Amino acid sequence: MKTAVEFKETQFSYILLSFLALFVGIIAFSGYQNKGGWAIILLLVVILVAVFYKLTTVIDDYGIVASFGIGFLNRRMNFQEMDVSTIQLIDIPWYYGIGIRYTSAGIIYNTKHNKAIRIVSKDRKKVFLVGTDHYEEIKSILLQKNN
Repeated sequence: MKTAVEFKETQFSYILLSFLALFVGIIAFSGYQNKGGWAIILLLVVILVAVFYKLTTVIDDYGIVASFGIGFLNRRMNFQEMDVSTIQLIDIPWYYGIGIRYTSAGIIYNTKHNKAIRIVSKDRKKVFLVGTDHYEEIKSILLQKNN
């Protein structure tokens, strides 16, 4: 059964994509003759980029979900478990890095340093923390869906 999408935000990890381009450029233009060793490293970098190149945040009929890249790594919080009174905007310092990180505010999914939305579950055991450029819009939809 297909669910209705209320909100969708896709953020690309330009830092990671730039790193891949730089890495490929270094390999391509280096005078190193044995490129076989680089092929394994390049394959690992391509897999890493495929997993983390974008972050998609979706609000559907059941809750909010954030997923990286091709969707292997995702985090979901359903409306039933969400305590909407805990929704808050978090400033993400540069030293938190990008990707999936353990922080004092919870496990964060992000592709850049800036802002994140933080939601805590009613039982206080689960934290949903994801980088976003659309905090107010997400908060408004979540409050509306929980009423």
